[in-house]
Amino acid sequence: MGAVIDAIMVIIGTGIGLLFRQGIPDRVADTVQSGLGLVAIILGIHGALASSNPIILVVSIALGAVVGESLGIDQSINRAAVSLQTRFSKPGKTNLAEGFIAGTSLFCVGSLVIVGSLENGLLGDPTTLLTKSVLDAISAIFLTASFGVGVGLAAISVLVIEGGIIIFSRLLAPILSEAVITEIVAVGSLLLLALGLNLSGATKFRVMNYTPAIIFPVILLPLLHAFFA
Repeated sequence: MGAVIDAIMVIIGTGIGLLFRQGIPDRVADTVQSGLGLVAIILGIHGALASSNPIILVVSIALGAVVGESLGIDQSINRAAVSLQTRFSKPGKTNLAEGFIAGTSLFCVGSLVIVGSLENGLLGDPTTLLTKSVLDAISAIFLTASFGVGVGLAAISVLVIEGGIIIFSRLLAPILSEAVITEIVAVGSLLLLALGLNLSGATKFRVMNYTPAIIFPVILLPLLHAFFA
């Protein structure tokens, strides 16, 4: 559900962008983005407070940051996105491929994709993806002004990537305990909080470098229970 709505919102945003090309001031986009950042902050706080094991949150975030920084996940993704856009861009004009790559880089790369899809798959809760869909629609409006109709094709990427994560997480859900799922979502919510702070302009977290933290509750919670059993 969440992935389908997100893809539809990208298409709607592209359509609006084609109708009002160059007609919406950047300051309006910045203000709306900051407002959505505040929403992400609230959702992140709400989700993180669901944790019943704060130590899992602390250790997962710390270990995730170490792994993410060591691998340079954020930097690698940014370089790949820039490389793809440069490869397909043509001086003086835009094409479908350029718009598709630009849209895919924006809509399908980031912690919001992972966190929202995991919540949708593990808990059946599409709230984060629905919030992302609004942000993507607004972004598509302004991106279309620069790259044209090709941005709308990125809806395919959204559907495939988010849908794939949702399906995979649903397959995992039966073998994960409710406690582990709760902690995974709580860690993901902390990443959502960090993203919200970035969107509001308050911070510049390299959020993708924290994404390995989502894996650690699967390892740490059983160890914690075994140690204190």
